Amino acid sequence: MVDFELIKGNISRYTLTSILKASHDLLVAVENKKDKQYPFWDVLVLIKWAYLYTTDSPLRHTATIKDVQNTMILISKFHEQTHPVSFKQGIAKGFKIIAYQQFWFQDSVNEYAIFRSYCFFNHIRSSLNVDQLFKSKTGIGTVSFLKSGYFLYLYFFQDRVRSDRPFDGILHSDVIDVFKKIIGDEEFKMFIQLISFSASDVAKLQRVKQEPYQLYETTLWNRYPLLTINGQKCFVHRAILASMLRYFIFDFLKKESDDFQTEVGERMEKYIALGLQEMKISVISEKTLKRTYNLRKVCDFLMEGNVLVECKAIGISPIAGIKRTKELLHSEFDSTLIKAYIQMLSTAKTVVRDESLYGIIITYRDTFTGFGKDAWEEFLEEPISAFLAKESIDIAILPPKRIVFITLEDWDRLVQLKILLKLKISEILDFAFQNSESGQVLFFEQVLDILSKGRKLPTLSYLEGIRHVFEISEETKRQT
Repeated sequence: MVDFELIKGNISRYTLTSILKASHDLLVAVENKKDKQYPFWDVLVLIKWAYLYTTDSPLRHTATIKDVQNTMILISKFHEQTHPVSFKQGIAKGFKIIAYQQFWFQDSVNEYAIFRSYCFFNHIRSSLNVDQLFKSKTGIGTVSFLKSGYFLYLYFFQDRVRSDRPFDGILHSDVIDVFKKIIGDEEFKMFIQLISFSASDVAKLQRVKQEPYQLYETTLWNRYPLLTINGQKCFVHRAILASMLRYFIFDFLKKESDDFQTEVGERMEKYIALGLQEMKISVISEKTLKRTYNLRKVCDFLMEGNVLVECKAIGISPIAGIKRTKELLHSEFDSTLIKAYIQMLSTAKTVVRDESLYGIIITYRDTFTGFGKDAWEEFLEEPISAFLAKESIDIAILPPKRIVFITLEDWDRLVQLKILLKLKISEILDFAFQNSESGQVLFFEQVLDILSKGRKLPTLSYLEGIRHVFEISEETKRQT
C-alpha cells in the first residue's frame, strides 16, 4: 500500500537541488528521444512536491535519475490506488479529465501561437491599453514579454531545423547576454524574474488540496515554467514553455486586473472578426442582429446565414477541470457557456431559417467541453431546459448535437481550413458532428487534425502582418 506519507518521506530523503537536477536530466532525455508516451506530468508533480517537502540540507542524500524513477513508481502506484479519475460516470468524462492533465503536452507550438498573442493584446484596439496595464503590474510591456518569449521559442526549438543542436533545457548565460542586448538589460531581467519558479509560488498557485488530484493540476507550470538548478536557468520540458507562450499574459491579467476581465470579451469579438474578414463570407454582427430583430439576448455573429457564433474569454478552473461534477461545471459556466447557448437559442428563435442552424462557442482557453451532446449531459440540460420552457422555445431550432465548443487557436485553424477546402463552415461542422457521434473524437481540435493531415494550411494575413515585429538579424541567429 502506497500512501502519500510514503512518497513524502521518500522525497525528503534527498536534497532539493539533486531532485531538480535528476528530474531535469530525465526529462531532457525523454524530450530528445521524442517519447510521447512518457508521463512527464508526474515528474512535474514530483518537482512541485520536492519544493514543498525537502531542502538542501547536508543531512540529505543526492538523488540520481534512478532515484527519481523509483519515486515515480511510487507516484504511479499511489495514483492507481486512489483512482482520482473514475470512468464509472462516463468514459467521455474520464477522458476529458485526462485531457486536462495531458493534452497541453501534445499541442505543438509554432510562430502563430506568439503572433496570435501579439495581435490579441497589441494590434486590436480598445478602451484598455493592455501593454501599459501589463507593464504597470510587471515592469515589462507585452511587446517586450512576447519578443522575449519568441527568442526562447527559437532557441529551445532550434533542433527542428538543426539536428546538431539537441534540446538541453538550459538557458545558458551567453545566450541570456545576447537576449539582453536585443530586448534591453533591465526588461529581459524582469522577464526572467516574472516566469521563474520559486518555492513560495507553489503555495500561492496550488489550487487543489487533495494529493491524488494534484497529479492533474498544471496551473503552476503555466505561470512559472523556468527553474533555477545549480545556478542555471532551466526548462524541464518544452511543453511548459509552449503553454507559457500561449497563455501567460491572458492568465496573469485575468487574475490581476478587473479592468481586463471587463474588457477582454470585446477584444475576443474583434479578434474573431479578423477571421471572418479573412474568409470573405457573409456575416451579420451582434449590433445588426439586435437592431434588426429587436433582440435582448443575442449572439456575437451569424455567419453564412446558418452558423451562430458566440465568444467567451474564459478557460476552466483547476477544480472544475479535474473533478468535472455537474454542480461544479454548472457553477463554473453559468454566466459563460450556459449563457452563450441561451444567447444562441434566443437568436435562433427569431432568425430561424429553412436550413439547419449550427452554433460555435469560442473560448480563449480550452474548457475541454468538446461537443454539445456531451455538454448537455454534463451541465447544460437543467438550465437550458428551464430557459426553453420559460421562453417557449423549441430546442429543435438549435439542438445540442449541432453545438461545438472551440478555442481561439481552433478558430484560426478553422479559418485556414475553410479557405483551403473551399467548403461552407456548416459542411466542416457536419463532418465534425459525424465524427463525434461515431465516438471517433471528443474535441473539435481532433477534427481539425484529421482535416489538416498532409495539407499545408494557408497563411492568415492578420497573423502574417505581425511577423515583422519579431524579425531578427542573421547575426543574432548565429549567436544563439
